Amino acid sequence: MTSRRMLVTLESSHSMALGALSTQGALALLGRLCGAERVAAAGARRRAGPAVRAPAPRGAHRRRPAGRPPRPALAALADELREERHRLNGLRAGELAVRTCFQVSYQGLGDPTAARLFRLLALVRTPTFEPAVAAALLDVCTAEAEPALDRLAEAHLLSRTGGDRFAMHDLLRCFAAELADAMESTVDRQAAVTRALSFYLGTVQQAVDVLRPNQRREEVPQLVGAPARVAVTTPAEALHWLDSEWPCLLAVARHVADGEPEHARFVLGLSTATIQYLPMRGRWDDIATLGTLSRRVAAALGDWRAESTARTMLAIVCRERGEYAAALDHLHEVLAARRAAQDERGTAATLSHLGLTHARRGDPAAALRCFEESAARYGSAGRRPAVGITRYEAGEVLLQLGDYKRALGYLLESLQIRRAERDLVGEGITLTGLGKAYVRLGRPAQGARLLTLGLRRCQETGAQDSAWQALLWRAEAYRRLDRLDAAVADLTAALAVCRDAGLRVGEAYVLRLLASVWHDCGQDQRAEACRRRAAVVLDRAPRPAGPVAPDDDWPPVRTGAPAREPRRAAPAQRPEPVQRPEPVQRTEPVQRTEPVQRTEPVARASGPGGQPAG
Repeated sequence: MTSRRMLVTLESSHSMALGALSTQGALALLGRLCGAERVAAAGARRRAGPAVRAPAPRGAHRRRPAGRPPRPALAALADELREERHRLNGLRAGELAVRTCFQVSYQGLGDPTAARLFRLLALVRTPTFEPAVAAALLDVCTAEAEPALDRLAEAHLLSRTGGDRFAMHDLLRCFAAELADAMESTVDRQAAVTRALSFYLGTVQQAVDVLRPNQRREEVPQLVGAPARVAVTTPAEALHWLDSEWPCLLAVARHVADGEPEHARFVLGLSTATIQYLPMRGRWDDIATLGTLSRRVAAALGDWRAESTARTMLAIVCRERGEYAAALDHLHEVLAARRAAQDERGTAATLSHLGLTHARRGDPAAALRCFEESAARYGSAGRRPAVGITRYEAGEVLLQLGDYKRALGYLLESLQIRRAERDLVGEGITLTGLGKAYVRLGRPAQGARLLTLGLRRCQETGAQDSAWQALLWRAEAYRRLDRLDAAVADLTAALAVCRDAGLRVGEAYVLRLLASVWHDCGQDQRAEACRRRAAVVLDRAPRPAGPVAPDDDWPPVRTGAPAREPRRAAPAQRPEPVQRPEPVQRTEPVQRTEPVQRTEPVARASGPGGQPAG
């Protein structure tokens, strides 16, 4: 016996929750009902959708294909069911209908607030959602929305997906959308969507402000004022919320991009707010998707500033893919538009991105010119936090040129600014750059100390693209200190970070250094295996033209570099000293309890030296 309600009065019964079928299960069922050959001929593996996988009244799915006159059946039926407006009409057989089943559950709610929430949830297309979204739709506080969510879950009109998150099945969303069109006015529907979008955009900006306080709130296009519904006060909370909600944010952007102009502006606001968060998390495909959507919305609205931001996002993706000519084309056109509009801040930002692109393509002199002009324009515009970003980027280029004295000066200036602005992400990135410089200068103990501080900041803020570099360079420092066991541990951790963030080239750099460390340990077989895997990745993926990893071809250190670690590079709080254990003898291999696992190639690293834009 099946029911959408818990049959609590039945004695000696066992209840079992029935969820949606998996795609494989749906295809197996369809094959038994219609014939496996027929399913294969219709290409149903890619057509099996929500209408096939959803639980429904017994026989509603089974009778539909058999009850229709013969025709090029399954492919045409799948096309019919894919159209949301008519999907429920197709899911009926005689007196059995999916819509009728849903209607019984809806009418049995007995709670007007829950019924209205069910209708409004159809207006926001997200894979899952948190209670704060429901509160925004109803325009109430979260505590008032939670009982309505519980009632909908009890009626199986919503499903719990873990924690305090919920999801609405696609067929239920079709049913709820029909009810919303019939029972909610156009004004009320538009207002509810605006409140939900405002909640999302406001919380995104709140989270980004915690991670990168150097971004100014007024730069992000706003919809309407919305009360704060989620408390995001620490970097860990900000990162958790952004990572958890990002699939939902992107789904909403796709849904509203071609809708009402007021709602389409959500796409532009999301692009502006996340232009630094997304590279930090290595979400290159999502940057491309959001940039394409933003460019389409900006063109429809005639917003040249938003189109410039969108093209900058596309240039970032092109740079990461090694398509430097396309990246430069985007950026030069954006630069011309911003200069023509006398947009000083926009011009400075575009110059910074141009510098990153020149550095990646192997023209450090051009990169340095762009960074110097960018810093000057930011300074004249009073944008001191952005000066800290460009000083760091220029310092990285100077390291590649071997000018360590100037590089240290720029990196120290960047660190001072970023600490003053409480930019924790930037602080971690800059400490990593400083540690790298001291390792290159032959000061591995000081380098390891700074890299440990930088790594801690990167881990706190989720800056994965810098965390793996901190581990890589600290491993090189430990190697020079004859701490080969610590070097192996760091490189193993760096491999895990690269795999998690999809940093394909970063993984290759780590494997290459790991091969050298294994060789130092006398583990030649492991060294050769790592070396071969690194070569395969580097042969297939574009990588920066300049030096990045410790074993790259770096220029010699110029004379005049400081003999001691500058006092300004010391962290605000006294770090624990790096303990130097007894050196590992190179004549005997280091014993490892677990071998380094072979990894699959993943996505690319970013920025000069793998750094994101600031």
